[in-house]
Amino acid sequence: LMLHYANLKADPAGEIKRIADFIGVEVTDAELIGIVERTDIKYMKEHASAILGDEFELFFKQKDGSKGAQKFIHKGTNGRWKDDITDEESEAYVYIAEERLGPDATKFMLEGVMPSAAPGKEEL
Repeated sequence: LMLHYANLKADPAGEIKRIADFIGVEVTDAELIGIVERTDIKYMKEHASAILGDEFELFFKQKDGSKGAQKFIHKGTNGRWKDDITDEESEAYVYIAEERLGPDATKFMLEGVMPSAAPGKEEL
């Protein structure tokens, strides 16, 4: 099973259902709604301490006094990493990914797009 954060953001219920199907777990509509609500970034930030636990707070307390769990569960956006690296670093990353993972897995990793499987070839 291949999951991509962009797909989880775009269709959380559909992707959670795919996960459940993959691991062989039946999920009712009510359970699915609850899972989607509790995995939403806003909910997770509001309940960060309860989700991550008190021990997490001890190790990740911020210098400004804010709780570490709330900082750890950040913005919930996809592709932010592109703003944190240079074009050269990005090109090197893609080159190494294609070399080690192949073009299909690299495309999925960057875009969340699963290449169509050729006849007789298994999907990733």
